[in-house]
Amino acid sequence: MSEGRNQEHLLRIKPVFQNLIPEIVIITFLLAAWQGIYESRLSSEFIVTSPLKTARYLWEPDILRHWSISFERVMVGLSIATVLSVSLLVAGIASSKAHSVLNVLANTLRFIPPIAWIPLAIIWFGIGESSKAYIIIYGGFFPMFLSLFSAYQNLPKESLKLISINTSSKLKAAYYGYVLGLTPGFIHSIRLGFGVAWMSLVAAELIASDVGLGYMIEEGRMLLNTTQVVGGMVLIGLTGYAFDFVLRIAQSWYAWQN
Repeated sequence: MSEGRNQEHLLRIKPVFQNLIPEIVIITFLLAAWQGIYESRLSSEFIVTSPLKTARYLWEPDILRHWSISFERVMVGLSIATVLSVSLLVAGIASSKAHSVLNVLANTLRFIPPIAWIPLAIIWFGIGESSKAYIIIYGGFFPMFLSLFSAYQNLPKESLKLISINTSSKLKAAYYGYVLGLTPGFIHSIRLGFGVAWMSLVAAELIASDVGLGYMIEEGRMLLNTTQVVGGMVLIGLTGYAFDFVLRIAQSWYAWQN
């Protein structure tokens, strides 16, 4: 029985890995084109570094420190943004007045990009961790909250009524109707929130930091080290891709379980 379920599980997540194959092919082609441009010497090494040099640079011991600190900052900020999003979603569901206020605020403030808040964040919180946390939370909150609210509005109302009628308590009805119903949207909102929060952090680190991937890129610019700049950019892209890939598997796994 367990073997059959394992096979069903593998079949469910198989499309995620099937999509990975063309993505790897495209990345390989881009790397080959990049190496070809470097080998052709059409541009100086100062302008275009090579993939091999970049890969060797990313194995240096100090890179892990920059990456781990940036990733930790994003995880902490994204966790706070998640708690805020879920709490305000519950408030919006419970109160029509709260829903109206949140709708106006969210649809106004979301058009202000996180990078525009960096000068004000430095004035308010200084150049320490608090200003970076503010930028991350701001960047991650709005896509998460709006995605969650959209998922809530798309819940089938007939199904919610049937669940409410056929369950013995309001707590069970809320679990089966809202928690399970909103989980796919919740995972999708984390994907969106992480993407914006990750980009926001790097922007903040470019301006006010002494460690992290953004700082590493800015240091490379000041030292005119193209390999360091490109290495930081590649690491940012790979981290975002890997995180998104894990969440895609989680979405497929949840859909299979339910």
